[in-house]
Amino acid sequence: MRTDLSVISVLLASGCALVLPEVDTAAERDCEERQLFYADDDGDGYGDADHKVLACSEPENAVDNADDCNDEDASLGLDCDTGV
Repeated sequence: MRTDLSVISVLLASGCALVLPEVDTAAERDCEERQLFYADDDGDGYGDADHKVLACSEPENAVDNADDCNDEDASLGLDCDTGV
């Protein structure tokens, strides 16, 4: 099951509560601990702290860290001043 992070991002940004989609796979049903993942829209390996989702496994276009200073520019990761 693919979680649409863009929809979740809009909901979180507008102050709405995060409602997880219904689980429809055996792996997700058997999952006992969900982990927080963050959208990585620019694909640089660093996630956006404002756009997150709980899941048993890493969703497409998401990472397990919230270290991106600008998720619209892949050349900017941890440090927006140096681009490193």
